[in-house]
Amino acid sequence: MSSEPITNQADTQRVQGAALRLHDPEGMADGHFIREGDVFGFKTRGFWSAAIRLRTESRFSHVGFAIKIRGRQCVLEAREKIGVRLFPLSRYQADSSTEVWWFRLRAEEFGINRNKLISGALVNWGDAYASPWQFLRSFGFVTPELADKLGIPAITNRQRFFCSDYVLAKLRAAGYRGDSRLFAIQASPGDVTELACLEGMGRVA
Repeated sequence: MSSEPITNQADTQRVQGAALRLHDPEGMADGHFIREGDVFGFKTRGFWSAAIRLRTESRFSHVGFAIKIRGRQCVLEAREKIGVRLFPLSRYQADSSTEVWWFRLRAEEFGINRNKLISGALVNWGDAYASPWQFLRSFGFVTPELADKLGIPAITNRQRFFCSDYVLAKLRAAGYRGDSRLFAIQASPGDVTELACLEGMGRVA
């Protein structure tokens, strides 16, 4: 995609607020607004982000939900060392090392209750991030046989999440039945952004 942002007033309004500009040379965002429950995909320059993308064969290293708090666009996300939190999108936008991409949730087409999605996701606000053991289990750092011998369950704690697990689990709870072979606990950030219920709209500047 082109690196030239759309800056006229109509295009700024389409992504809800002057702080959001969209790299959208193909006009994919025409007529669409960022809505609560849409998904953001993140790609950050740095060792850990690159390691996650390499290990999961993913274009992205992080995902989270769009949510507005008092008119301010935020990200509802499960973040390492922090847990489930709300964070201003503008803080990510101000970081030149981070790319943020917008994926529109096609909720009505896929039977997803958007209100149930957000209310269900907010229930876990403040919950802890997934344990290191969960990563070992989910992404094959150890074989299932060895994990069984070590006593590592398939799900170490259902109230703890990593980012992609969190997003897909909440989509499932809100009614999403697509991509049935993909389990939340095994989903990578790239897997989430490629879900049938999401449509890539462009990079948020």
